[in-house]
Amino acid sequence: MTSKTALGRDMPRWLYGLFALDAVLALAPPLHWANTGDASVFGLPEALIYFGGVAAFICASLVAAYLVEDATGSFDP
Repeated sequence: MTSKTALGRDMPRWLYGLFALDAVLALAPPLHWANTGDASVFGLPEALIYFGGVAAFICASLVAAYLVEDATGSFDP
């Protein structure tokens, strides 16, 4: 399924879902941090690992969006 963008071009609905997941992951870190205190993974703070992973996921989402729009010809004049 696709939906029209503001420019009238088709964009897959899964891409909108991916961006919604990006927003949830970036704005709602795990709630157990408020209860457990200091935790570490491989000697690094858990928050650093979490936000590094979220940043990589968001970057991958942007690359996927670029590839989809390039494949549909959105960048053609």
